[in-house]
Amino acid sequence: MKCKICENNLKNKVFLVKEMMFGFNEDFKYMECSKCGCLELINPPDDFSRYYNFDDYYSFKDDGRLKRLLKKKWVEYVLFKNSSIGRLLSLKFQKSFFDILALQNIDKKTRILDIGSGSGDLIIALNDMGFEKALGIDPYVKNESGCIKKNNIHQISNSEEFDLILFDHSFEHLIDHSSILKKVHDLLSPGGTCIIAMPIKNDYIWDIYGVNWVQIDAPRHILLHTRQSFDILLKKSNLKFQDIVYDSDEFFFYGSEQYKRGIALMDDESYLINPKKSIFTKKEIREFKKKAQQLNNKNLGDQCVFILNKKK
Repeated sequence: MKCKICENNLKNKVFLVKEMMFGFNEDFKYMECSKCGCLELINPPDDFSRYYNFDDYYSFKDDGRLKRLLKKKWVEYVLFKNSSIGRLLSLKFQKSFFDILALQNIDKKTRILDIGSGSGDLIIALNDMGFEKALGIDPYVKNESGCIKKNNIHQISNSEEFDLILFDHSFEHLIDHSSILKKVHDLLSPGGTCIIAMPIKNDYIWDIYGVNWVQIDAPRHILLHTRQSFDILLKKSNLKFQDIVYDSDEFFFYGSEQYKRGIALMDDESYLINPKKSIFTKKEIREFKKKAQQLNNKNLGDQCVFILNKKK
């Protein structure tokens, strides 16, 4: 079977990976390319809606009015440093993706497209702050509004232009990465920036966890890149690296360790759902967090943020 990224068809391996977010335990086939190392879902389901349980899936959850307000204050502080409530929240809730957004010289005239926006909390917050053009798109969104549309990127007209295009852990959910990045190139303004936060596979990760690596997230994650495979993809797209930031956290370890033990991510005993009932002590979680940071420092974390620009 041929790799979609580097077209290698020699010595590629096929692995069975279980659905473990909701604990369906269905097996899905993934191919690992022997040349570029990427991991690709073979024969994706015709209908993915079963695997995005909208009442439980994190990007579609309705967090309620108070949480949405607090998130707005947090984003406002991270971007503009003008919310005292947001400053207090930022001490507890650091998130690399938003910190990187803040470095892009954003103002309220910045035209922003968030691809895979889920329920659209970020875009709604930006519109509430007075951004003139901030749009979120997601093929699974339930309730459309003026700033949140039930679309995919190919339904956006090339006559539109954006200064900032975001994929906050949505890129790995999409099919045909090559055509998507070419579309990003067409939609970006001259000097525009694309930010992609996504899982990244490497030998260290694969050697210790293999098919139990939490970031495979079968079948929702369709293609998981290595640095090598993403480099190959970018060369075909007329986009280039501006910077790369590794931002793994304790989720890498506790999620994968749970999967090894057959504990689903949404299980009542999962650390994500109920830390007090989980199999991990506070000390172990601190160690996971410390180890993840050490891996980030060595560019070996299991997720990173790519900042991309158009080639001149």
